[in-house]
Amino acid sequence: MAGVKDKRYICVIYLIALFLFTIFIGYAAVWQGYSLYVLLQSVISGLFLGSFYALLATGLTLSMGVAMLLNLTHGELVVLGGYITYLTWIYLGIEPLLAIPLAAITSSAVGAVIQGLVFGITRPERRVRAGERESIFQALLIMFALSIVLQNIMTMVFTAEQRTVISFLTGKSFNIFGYIIPYTRLVALILALFSILGIHFFIFKTRTGIRIRATAQEKIAARLHGINVESTSILTFSLASATAGIAGALLAITTSFNAFSGINFIFFAFTIMVLAGFGEIKGVIVTGIVVGIAESLVALFAGEAYRTLAVNILLLALFLIKPSGFFAKRMR
Repeated sequence: MAGVKDKRYICVIYLIALFLFTIFIGYAAVWQGYSLYVLLQSVISGLFLGSFYALLATGLTLSMGVAMLLNLTHGELVVLGGYITYLTWIYLGIEPLLAIPLAAITSSAVGAVIQGLVFGITRPERRVRAGERESIFQALLIMFALSIVLQNIMTMVFTAEQRTVISFLTGKSFNIFGYIIPYTRLVALILALFSILGIHFFIFKTRTGIRIRATAQEKIAARLHGINVESTSILTFSLASATAGIAGALLAITTSFNAFSGINFIFFAFTIMVLAGFGEIKGVIVTGIVVGIAESLVALFAGEAYRTLAVNILLLALFLIKPSGFFAKRMR
């Protein structure tokens, strides 16, 4: 019954927020003279953007759930996936969409190395000796340092110039009732949602997923039940990093990027993860789309400079209404 009440509570909050937001947007549209076409086109753009954010947050949620640490290199792994797609397109002539698996594998491998370096700081026996708080702080410093190192390496190799790739779908679109839908963004939306649902199935419907969830809940107990915590943690981190690589490939196909683009990605991914609730992969989809649409509409009415402000307001509202996240389950 508690779960049903929580779901009803969440639905009521979203309906009220949606009603108020609709009134505000309608008033703003009339006041500024925007047509319904422009308004809905902005919503469509926000939908595509939100699916990308949801994919980013899914990977961050996975790594956070097992290591209990914020992966500060997640944004750089996204950019790395974008550069892998760019390199295969420039030097090998491979269609960017076909380079997505390679981008995922490369980011996954780098993520496994990062987890291997950090795991010595975060393993339970080290926490007992050094202290939980000190151990986590040291691990965060390592993450931060690795993030800067990756940024500088990519800057030296690729410079800070904006990069983009051209797919066979680039520049093509179709029309639905007068609304323009670019094929590249539609494919990115489908692949992002497919990736998120695939990860959800893997985590909740496979034996390996059971081990991952057990490790996330209690590492010492999982070890006592015969689970190899080290290999499970590295596997999870690799899977999370693979989602970053996929997101990076989709980023390269749909827009431009450079070596410093990861800074913004880690902010939005973290915000969506907090809004949805830690470990709530299904909630990430809804929250990501809501954030994407809200950001797109705020940019339309207030200007590009206020995009981040909209996300910050959503985060502040969450802390006032439900600090644990809108989709977080009630703990008994």
